[in-house]
Amino acid sequence: MIILAFFHFYTVIVLNQQIITIKFYKMKKLKLAVIFFVFTAALISCKKDTITLTPEQVTGTYAGFRGFESENPGIDCSFSILAGAVFHELSPGTEIITGEGTWQLNGNTLTAYYHQSEIPGHSYSISGTINGSSFTGTWGFGNSKNNGGRLEMGRQ
Repeated sequence: MIILAFFHFYTVIVLNQQIITIKFYKMKKLKLAVIFFVFTAALISCKKDTITLTPEQVTGTYAGFRGFESENPGIDCSFSILAGAVFHELSPGTEIITGEGTWQLNGNTLTAYYHQSEIPGHSYSISGTINGSSFTGTWGFGNSKNNGGRLEMGRQ
C-alpha cells in the first residue's frame, strides 16, 4: 500500500509500513513524474474506438428520406441490404425492386452502387454511416457518392 502526503517543504511516502521522506527539490521531480503519468494515462484512455460492423449486423431494409443537393431530406425512399453484397432500391410503401446493385462495408461505413431498373442507363451510388439502427449519408449520380443529396434512414 502506498500513501502520499505532500507538505510545504517535503513529501512523506508510506510504503509497506516504512516511512520515506523526500526533500522539496526531489518533490518537484516526483510531482512532475506523477503529472506526466496521469496526463499520459488520460491520453491513452481517450483513444477513439474503431467501430467494425459485420455484414450480418447491417443486412435488412432501411426506409427514410432523401433530399436533392443541399435540401433537407424529405422524399420517401427505401433500400434493402442483402447477404452476398446484394443491394436493392425499393419503391417506398410497395417494396417493389426498382434498382439492383452491390454494397460494401468498411467499419461502419456502407457504400453501394446500383442501376435503376425502371430507367435504363441510370446508375447511382450511396455512402453513409450506420450507427445502431440509423443510416445517414449522401447519394449521387453514377460513381459519385455525394453529388445528388443527403439520405436519412432507419432500419425497419
